[in-house]
Amino acid sequence: MSQLNQIVEVLVVGSGYAGLSAAIEAKLAGASVFVAEKMAAPGGNSIISDGGIAAVFSPEQKAQGITDSIELMVSDMRKAAQYRSDPKLVQLVCENSTQAYQWTKDFFDMQYRPRVEIFGGHSVPRCHTPISVKGVDLLLKMVKKCDELEIPIIKKCNVTQIHTDHHGVSGVKVDFEGESVDIVIKKALIIASGGFGADVEFRQKLDNRLDESVGTTNKLSANASLLQECMRIGAQTVDLDCIQCGPWSSIDEKGFGLGPLFGDYVVFPYGILISRKTSRRFVNELADRKIISDEMFNQKEWVIGLADQQGMDTGGWDLSLALKRNIVRRFDTLKQIADEFDLDENAFFDEVMRYNDMLLKGSDVDYGKMITNDMKPIVHPPFYVMRMWPKVHTTLGGLKIDTQARVLNMDDRPIEKLFAAGEATGGIHGASRLGSCAITECLVMGRIAGQNAAK
Repeated sequence: MSQLNQIVEVLVVGSGYAGLSAAIEAKLAGASVFVAEKMAAPGGNSIISDGGIAAVFSPEQKAQGITDSIELMVSDMRKAAQYRSDPKLVQLVCENSTQAYQWTKDFFDMQYRPRVEIFGGHSVPRCHTPISVKGVDLLLKMVKKCDELEIPIIKKCNVTQIHTDHHGVSGVKVDFEGESVDIVIKKALIIASGGFGADVEFRQKLDNRLDESVGTTNKLSANASLLQECMRIGAQTVDLDCIQCGPWSSIDEKGFGLGPLFGDYVVFPYGILISRKTSRRFVNELADRKIISDEMFNQKEWVIGLADQQGMDTGGWDLSLALKRNIVRRFDTLKQIADEFDLDENAFFDEVMRYNDMLLKGSDVDYGKMITNDMKPIVHPPFYVMRMWPKVHTTLGGLKIDTQARVLNMDDRPIEKLFAAGEATGGIHGASRLGSCAITECLVMGRIAGQNAAK
């Protein structure tokens, strides 16, 4: 019990990117802070991400001659959201994307690949990936910075109840070391506890397709308990039914796994998706995640992600472990693939030839896939295949916040002393989140929450 302060100015719940950003900023603003993390180790889902950050006007974009703008990023995010997102929040995230990205470099000494990636739904490459392709790198640097700033991260400390009075939030009850403990909060409570992607019962009420047969990339701790506690004290929610699946996942492994590196970075830009029912393509592989996932669900069964050696080389990732574990499989000929997966050989060969011809002509007249100069015909063996099917990846809805990261009540008024950031909130991504925008959002809104909570 000695670790646990029972009176604190700012309490942050959750130790992912959003929570630690908030804690660091609140501490730098002069508040006493501690972080409550219900699991035995910090990080939440942040620790299993690939660490990519979407940002405009970066040095890497300029070096590659990429023309981008805040307005274009806002437009891309709003379009993917099917215009269900709050335009003020989206504008805020995009305006601060460059600063957040630079913060990771200057404040945490993060190193990124020189090549900027393009993910589905983005109009231009703006996705910056750590050299290691591991989100844990930034997370560990943030944990280290908390240690330097003397911000305690109390593990196995689960917030079970929020106390309020006529001044708003007054404290919380936590389970810690087998005891129920009340903590008084002087300045603010920041909810950065993540989403509810692993909460099958809660998510299935919102989308009946997402039963226990659909896996998740999330840690099993990602549930709706704290969200429901916030709702109990009058917090408004938004877009709870917007649950994003990652279409780049493999059915041959649990959790996030190794497959997304092949699916997202190789198949979608440099390969194709093939339906086992028709032996042909069925979607724009560079559409946003919702479009691809929905089309996959329409197939009613797993689909094939295909790329050749040239696509693998252009992607530039080390997929040796995925190959060793048979998550990604190698074939010498397209006929071997057709035989292995019971495809209509003529239809399959014709589809690959048709796609190759469209690449050479520079226009995908079938599905409108963006063709870039580094996309080449699928002709160079060996060929690589992964069995792909969506997994629940991100819950896009959550607590309704304003541009100061204050949680709003049912009358759209701020609940005093209650802030939120990251996947615990809604309103920024609407119907679909674009790849690499999550960490951008967590950093931007986490920092804002911490700065304002300290006031």
